Amino acid sequence: MAVFETIRTRGILFDSVLTELTLMPNERKELIVKMKVDSPKGRYQIVFEGVKRFEFSHYSGYVFYNFDNTKLYDVGDEYYFSFDPSEDDGISKDDGDILVCSKLMLKKL
Repeated sequence: MAVFETIRTRGILFDSVLTELTLMPNERKELIVKMKVDSPKGRYQIVFEGVKRFEFSHYSGYVFYNFDNTKLYDVGDEYYFSFDPSEDDGISKDDGDILVCSKLMLKKL
């Protein structure tokens, strides 16, 4: 919970740019996502473990991942991130670029 609150309250993802995205399995064959971002708050690596949902799309005609707006929710024992959120309040079926996980780690680079 402390890492989630740090990401949310310090605005680490606000106006940030994704510089690296790595997907890999852990020893239990669960998906781990590592994301490096440059933000006005500094350079960070966010590690998402226990990934339950990962839906990112990419089209070369767009800038590769500027996070102008995000949705971040603590939903019971999971964390919900939308990096291309709809304008609807709360979690929406229209949210894009979604990641849901059970554990977070944050490292300042």
